[in-house]
Amino acid sequence: MSRRAAAVSVQMELLAWTPPVARAQFDEVRGRAQSVPARLARAIGAALADAAALGITREDVARRMGEFLGERVSVNMLNGYASQARADHVIGVPRFLALLHATGDRRLLELLAEPMGWRWWKAAWSG
Repeated sequence: MSRRAAAVSVQMELLAWTPPVARAQFDEVRGRAQSVPARLARAIGAALADAAALGITREDVARRMGEFLGERVSVNMLNGYASQARADHVIGVPRFLALLHATGDRRLLELLAEPMGWRWWKAAWSG
C-alpha cells in the first residue's frame, strides 16, 4: 500500500464526527436520598467536598457566594445547606445560583433538571 493510500484510509470523515456527550451528574450513591431536600443537601455536601479536594475551601465558597449575592454568607450556612439533619435550612434559589457560581459544579444543574427528564447537556449540543 502506498503512503498516500495509507494516509487516506486513516482520515476521518468530517461529517461523521459527533461531539462527545458531556454528562455532569452525581454518583448514584452520593446523590440518592429519601426526599428532595435531603437529596439536595447531599448533593451540596458532595459539591463542597469535591471543591475542597480541588483546594477550594468552604470559606472560599462562602466568600465567593457573598460576593456574587452582595451579602454575607457564612460557612455555618453552607454547613446547614449540606446537612440532611437540618430540614429547616434548605437553600433558596438565589443562594443556589451563588453556590453554582462559587463552585462551578454543573452537576448541581443536572440535579435540578433530572426529575423533569431534562438534561442540561442536551441544550448545550442542540442547535
